[in-house]
Amino acid sequence: MAEYAVSRDGYAISSVPVHLQTEKMVCQAAADTYNSALQLKSIRYDLKTEKAYLAGMDKNVPESFLNIPPDKRSAEICLQAENWYPELLKKQPELIPDIVRNSCNIYSLNHKMEQCTGTKFSVGQIKKLYDGKALPVKEIWTPKGVMKDVTVSFDKRLKEFNFSPVRQIKRKGIKL
Repeated sequence: MAEYAVSRDGYAISSVPVHLQTEKMVCQAAADTYNSALQLKSIRYDLKTEKAYLAGMDKNVPESFLNIPPDKRSAEICLQAENWYPELLKKQPELIPDIVRNSCNIYSLNHKMEQCTGTKFSVGQIKKLYDGKALPVKEIWTPKGVMKDVTVSFDKRLKEFNFSPVRQIKRKGIKL
């Protein structure tokens, strides 16, 4: 019954007893209200997670980011906001918490990659790179010069990049 009520109106979460509130309900309420419902004090604090706030973000509604308290704006939330609302964050850079801006995380890694490649990346690509997966790039500027057609990987423990050539399939030509 409670899940049904929240699915019809996200603010109905305020009427659900705290012991019956679930992550699914909170995510539904966030998505339905562009994170506005998560400002209610009647929602369990431990359910106000990054996952819930991300569920409440909408590409066309910058307020869905502004409704997230600054102490809940994680690196992933801020990176998503920067991809979706670049004009807002250019005008108000203080909306990104200093801890996110100045730490080694996906937000700062994205900035470094964009600066070194001149390419925009998706949140998913940067998350994979941050988690150690290789990302192919056409060109990257390094202290040793420009490298072309390489895969970049990132070691978050050492906070350093590694480069390797992209494997290219050699095609056998036919001579006539």
